Amino acid sequence: MKVGLLKNFVHYFNLEEGTVLIAVFQLLISGFNMTFFVLALVHTMGIQEMVVRDTEDALEREALEDISSNHLNTKKMDMAHHNATETVYSIYCGLVITVIHFISTILLLYGVLANNRHFMAPWLVVMMTIISALTISVFVVEQGCPFIATLGGNADICERKLINERSEQIIITNTKLLYRL
Repeated sequence: MKVGLLKNFVHYFNLEEGTVLIAVFQLLISGFNMTFFVLALVHTMGIQEMVVRDTEDALEREALEDISSNHLNTKKMDMAHHNATETVYSIYCGLVITVIHFISTILLLYGVLANNRHFMAPWLVVMMTIISALTISVFVVEQGCPFIATLGGNADICERKLINERSEQIIITNTKLLYRL
């Protein structure tokens, strides 16, 4: 079996132009993502500071008025502070990944313009890592996982399999009904 070499990109551009197009497009996407992460980080840090101030205020009122902590919801405040801190760390991770992607894309663009193919390797490694991570995240089933929550709530893998089998049966039944019409 003979494998042909790739000679053009989208039947219009040559490989160099296609690589420049991909690099510029990904630079724009990474720049937008970095801006989004910085704005999200500023917003989340503001929320975290607000929760800390509210918690301190509640503790001061509790000390002055001898009110138990259950009445002032300090447990909820502690949970809100924990969630805000966790969100800040998640945003930092996303920002670091986006900066690494941005740098590797700059190296790709420089490699194309300098006609040095060795600068393509960092971009390939980063892209393969991103593709692998996204593929794994689709199949990771975890209680309370936000991605899985959008797909099926807190159901575990057995419940999802049961729901998928039922939905497939419903789809098959509906298509049979459509063919009868």
